[in-house]
Amino acid sequence: MRYIVSFLLVVILSLAASEVKTGNNFLKLEYSPSYSATAGVISLFAGDGGNVNYNPADLDKVERTSLKFSYVSMVEDSKVMTFDYAKKGKNGVFGLQLSNYYMDGFEGRDDVPSDDPQWDFEYQSLVLAAGYSYFVTNNISLGLTGKFLNEKIDSDDAQGYAFSAGVNYKNAFLENLNFSLAITDFGEMNDMDKESSELPEALFAGSSYYLDFGSLGVTAALSNRYIFEDEENNLNVGLEFSYEKRFFLRSGYRSENEGRPFSVGAGFHVSHFVFDYAVTPLSDDLGTNHGVSVKYTFQ
Repeated sequence: MRYIVSFLLVVILSLAASEVKTGNNFLKLEYSPSYSATAGVISLFAGDGGNVNYNPADLDKVERTSLKFSYVSMVEDSKVMTFDYAKKGKNGVFGLQLSNYYMDGFEGRDDVPSDDPQWDFEYQSLVLAAGYSYFVTNNISLGLTGKFLNEKIDSDDAQGYAFSAGVNYKNAFLENLNFSLAITDFGEMNDMDKESSELPEALFAGSSYYLDFGSLGVTAALSNRYIFEDEENNLNVGLEFSYEKRFFLRSGYRSENEGRPFSVGAGFHVSHFVFDYAVTPLSDDLGTNHGVSVKYTFQ
């Protein structure tokens, strides 16, 4: 087991030295309110099907089979709708996510300038991701995700695929201390209208720690996503405060994002249902992103 984990870490760190072009920023979206409220780091300490978009090994945090629907309303009438599914088995956890990012109201014109548009068109991206986290030991899991990608602008579209792989180490050195490491979104897209773009291939690393105060709980986590071609670090920090593991307050900070550095959110768990809400103000009075979700967990 130790040699398997060591080999995966060597592969991950070796690939970090490669140079690629970046694009397809829809792969960087935080697809649900619980993710956006914590600046994306909730995958490090909570489990649902959406973990396939971060580190697939983090699916090991799923405790029960669940279905989840999320809706995020963003500025300029853009929106993200997501369906998640997760199922825990004897040897691992399977996760599935279908997400759709949509924006309309674009004005189309031919080569001749005019005050009035000749037609309206829309932008849409679709991501279907399926992943599996395998329990190597009680503390260590390995994960793999495959994605089908489709992007459409007006009548032009492009398809592609991507893969992510990672490792998660729970209760590392201390109880409730977790470490996560992954390579994400390695693949390719077809040309769109003779223009090519590469995926935002990245190295993802993070850690979380849970403090138990009886009825109260506090989880702190941080993650860093390094996008190779841009030599860009996205360092995010998130907190979750819980009461009886049924009521939650969340906050997140994106240190490298001046456009939307902060997010806050809340959630509550009633019977088989979990409801979440998040709000992300944008700088320069550009508006505010809002998100809601409902998750059903099976016994």
